[in-house]
Amino acid sequence: MESEDIFSIIKKLSVPIIESVSSEQIENFKPYYERYYENKYCTTFNTDTENNDFILRFHTNKLVLLSIASGHDIIRNKQIIESINFSIKGQNMSDINLSGKKKTGAKKLNKNSIVCYLKCKDNDKEYPVYSCIPGSLIEINQFVVENPQLLITDYKALGYIAVLNPKRQGPNVAPTIEKAHSLLSEEEYETYRRNQEKLNNK
Repeated sequence: MESEDIFSIIKKLSVPIIESVSSEQIENFKPYYERYYENKYCTTFNTDTENNDFILRFHTNKLVLLSIASGHDIIRNKQIIESINFSIKGQNMSDINLSGKKKTGAKKLNKNSIVCYLKCKDNDKEYPVYSCIPGSLIEINQFVVENPQLLITDYKALGYIAVLNPKRQGPNVAPTIEKAHSLLSEEEYETYRRNQEKLNNK
């Protein structure tokens, strides 16, 4: 009898998970790629005639996902990515064989290293994708290899090109690298793009 009373009390106190969360919390609940990633942007490789913007998504585990950003010419001009070429100066950048905790076998990168080229359907141009930061290349996203359009349709989630292990320059990876390599925050990048659009429309 006593145990039944305890169970009945527990049942009364138990609340379904969905009912324990307020409507405001549900409305403001961020997707995983906003909860666990801090976005930084590289505009270093832009020229007067080309927009080569890249997004680096710093995960809480200190690894970085690399992709093209919304201001890149491929996305701005609504091009269709036909293929990704990982052959750089006779080296296949997608041929990675890691071993051990130190990730032996990763490909070393400096900030100007080219990870791959993106070939679009409507022109013969190959767009280089730069690593933007020093470190090592530890993985290529096979989803993007099979479906390159993810780089355009889902560049803040599944549409990343590669996983980078940045060169450590202190305990706080993103802020330290941001300062060392002139990366922009989300707000700074939005301001930068607005200013660029104004210049383009003159």
